[in-house]
Amino acid sequence: MIGGESMFLRQVATYDDPYETDALSDLIGVLLEDTVLAKAESASAPSQRITELREVFRDTLVDRTLRSIYAQCWTELRESDALWRIYSPDVRGIRIAVERDTLLTQIGHTFPDVDHFKIEYCSAKCARVRLRDRFEASKSSKSSKSILLTTCCRYKRQEFEHEREYRLCMAERLPDIGVIDFDNESSLQSALDRLKGCSFQGVKPYSFDPTLIREVTLDPRQRESWFEETIRSVCKLKGLGSPVERSHLYTR
Repeated sequence: MIGGESMFLRQVATYDDPYETDALSDLIGVLLEDTVLAKAESASAPSQRITELREVFRDTLVDRTLRSIYAQCWTELRESDALWRIYSPDVRGIRIAVERDTLLTQIGHTFPDVDHFKIEYCSAKCARVRLRDRFEASKSSKSSKSILLTTCCRYKRQEFEHEREYRLCMAERLPDIGVIDFDNESSLQSALDRLKGCSFQGVKPYSFDPTLIREVTLDPRQRESWFEETIRSVCKLKGLGSPVERSHLYTR
């Protein structure tokens, strides 16, 4: 990040926690319940082929929607033994500190519609309920036409509460697939081809001025002098005025 003068948001669907997009998957299922794309075969189709195309279209729509969401994760904690051990397994992790307003200004130059919020920690079931409630509230709100897809990233299981996470999030637009006749094989196939042709890259980079970093902190377990000297040299080369030091987490 310091050397490349950039940071990035990562595709949420690639995160290790399988519950990251669980609430959104649930909401999509709710929205499709009264349509011919519902998994329950409540609606008759003109042919078996159309039934199959509907199922593939539904699954592809859910997949592309989930893959369209990106996030960057920060913590409001100054020190955390758990975070060092999880995110710095080789003890060569580096923690940077940035003012929140500065961060939002920098990312806003590339992604002006980025959303940001504190993570709410609750059970997976609770997250589904909260997202559904937000969606219902958005339908009756005069100030909001729809719920943001990024809202699904607001919730995380209580097992991660120790992270005190603050998240930046954005969603790519899905392609315009036009009006679809779900009883017409040709119309369905054409829409499905356009949807399948939509792919999203794994990360979304944005420019970041490294001189805006307030602190650069090394893993408290780091004892390799060459590593610390290398980081100091890179920071100096990039014009960082922020201090570079090892974490004092284990210092009495």
